[in-house]
Amino acid sequence: MTVWAGKPKVISYDAETAATLAGRPRTKLAPKELRQRYNEETDEVDEGYRQTVFTWPEERTVIQWQDNTLNLEPEETVGVEGSWQVFKETAKNIEVRIGAILSLERIAQDSTRYDNGRDHVRVMEILCAYVRENTLIPLLDSEFDEKLRITPRTDIQIAIDVIKRRSQEQIEIEVVNRYRLDLRRCDFRGVNFGLGSFRGAIFAQCRFEFASFRSSDFSGARFHGSILNYLDCMNAKFIGADMRSCRIDKPEPKAGGFLTSINMGDLSGVSLISANISAIQYLGNQQNTFGTKDTKLYWELDEERKAGTGIAEKVRRGKGESDAKKTSNPELKLSENPFIHWSPHDGTDMVTGDRLATFRKSLSLTGWPYED
Repeated sequence: MTVWAGKPKVISYDAETAATLAGRPRTKLAPKELRQRYNEETDEVDEGYRQTVFTWPEERTVIQWQDNTLNLEPEETVGVEGSWQVFKETAKNIEVRIGAILSLERIAQDSTRYDNGRDHVRVMEILCAYVRENTLIPLLDSEFDEKLRITPRTDIQIAIDVIKRRSQEQIEIEVVNRYRLDLRRCDFRGVNFGLGSFRGAIFAQCRFEFASFRSSDFSGARFHGSILNYLDCMNAKFIGADMRSCRIDKPEPKAGGFLTSINMGDLSGVSLISANISAIQYLGNQQNTFGTKDTKLYWELDEERKAGTGIAEKVRRGKGESDAKKTSNPELKLSENPFIHWSPHDGTDMVTGDRLATFRKSLSLTGWPYED
């Protein structure tokens, strides 16, 4: 909006004359007033409508943030008001920031070639810190869920692109150092992670609406408590990833609907402890996944899960009594149930961690990045 400033010029006119001044710059008209004035020439009292016209000598443009009060000087007034709109402040020195990010990429590459990667991990730490400090800390409640696509800030996407472009030699240096990319508590809505390696990365408490995970490797990554709605995960790898307490509850499931979420990737050994994945109607080979009693599922999957845990209990009791006849038929049904490895306990139960470790060991998912 514009603010008219300085000491205004104040003149009273008859209503007709004042009306001709209404379009002048930095000018406002006071309401009409019925006034009487003595006419010396006719020795009579004239009566008519008059208006006071205020004209300010200067103006300035200001931005008023919604719910904030605009502070004006004593003789200032609001001139022309614009409409409320979403305003995104451009990052300062964006060109310099992008140049610095690309320079860091060259340092990491040269370090890998010439000094055994001495500075590579340090550069990755700097890039991750930059991303963390320059993305909003996301509010994870469902009332803040995003429904429309968002374009990430250019420097943030370029920083992720640099991480995606790491060579195999650079990644091997991280494995030797057991280094995990630390990208927790970031707003990654709309970010493209496609064709990148994020093995073992920490993505706890992030928002990923409308992000692309296409053909990327998130094996052993930690997504604790993140929002994973509207993802494109075609051909992504989530081998041994930890998605405990994550939420995938949008969009609302529809009969015959197609969702390119985590079910379009490799979920071998993934942990869904206490997660809400009620938007997913199909999980692929659930026998390679692990969840708990409080994992929230689409209703059809939930029915299968309840049946599977019931059969597992019968098998356990039958074996305890050493009665082969009691266990043969349930064991056959259990082998066909997709939730054979899921725990009948809640995620907070102390036995859950041991069950998960045993399950992953059966899939040969041991050592880094699946374990510290």
